[in-house]
Amino acid sequence: MSKVLITSIDGATGGAIARHLMQCPDYKAKLSEVVGFATHQVPQDLKNKGVVIFQMDPSSPEKYVEVFKGVDQIVLIPPSKDDRSEIYKAMLEGCKEANVKACTLISIAATDIADPQSQPHLAQFKKLEETVTSAIQNCAILRANFYAENILLYTDQIKEGKLPLPVRDGKFAPVAISDVAEATCNLLTCNEKFKENSGKPITLSGSEALSGSEMAERLSKCLGYKIEFQDISNDEALKILSNISTLEQSERELLLEFYDLVKEHKAEFVSDEPYKKLTGQDPTSIEKFCEAYADRFRNTA
Repeated sequence: MSKVLITSIDGATGGAIARHLMQCPDYKAKLSEVVGFATHQVPQDLKNKGVVIFQMDPSSPEKYVEVFKGVDQIVLIPPSKDDRSEIYKAMLEGCKEANVKACTLISIAATDIADPQSQPHLAQFKKLEETVTSAIQNCAILRANFYAENILLYTDQIKEGKLPLPVRDGKFAPVAISDVAEATCNLLTCNEKFKENSGKPITLSGSEALSGSEMAERLSKCLGYKIEFQDISNDEALKILSNISTLEQSERELLLEFYDLVKEHKAEFVSDEPYKKLTGQDPTSIEKFCEAYADRFRNTA
């Protein structure tokens, strides 16, 4: 049994991983304790489930050392902040001093092909990967593709029968956050799978690369009303994203950089086989994702 610590546990990814661990008896039985670092607010539901949560404080690196003592595995998730590199520097110092032996890093797909000049936020994750692997010897890297949940950012437009994305005719294969959580939990609770995947990045994507038009067609069939894809400019996309107060500025810029890769036909990769090998399951399709969130999208007019 091992003690696991999850950073950014109040974020979508960290929260999904922690909930998956605590709700699945097979996973929970293999862990002695789940600990989390919260960047903003402490998720009360996880605390009620027995997760020990600490408030993250980059200005107090000694706190990391104290909390990391006795931790067998750490899940590192870059926070949605412009100063994520500084936060990571403090956490990694804590990892080294506490002698944390194993790490699963949640990175981002296409970071290895991103242009540092035109796509600095995407490219930054490659540097984070290098920093983490140099600090912690046993490290597995999961590169998550564009989250399917990002489609929820366009809920208002979808209800009006539109899917506005700045991707032209490019294709991409969004991955569900639940799939990232499932893959992470397998690494955390199976030593053989962790050892097999340590030291080499695993890209997680959906089951099929789709264009904006194809995605709109799938949404239309699922929801029962016509949705049309609209190819918009980055400025128009930024205007939509700027109206979403829960998004950090760095998150908006990261999305725009990924959309640029899609336009350049550099995001058409599908990696369902690595996911199936790791989890024994198929990735979540756009249809299944849409079914799960149908009530959010449903046009009630």
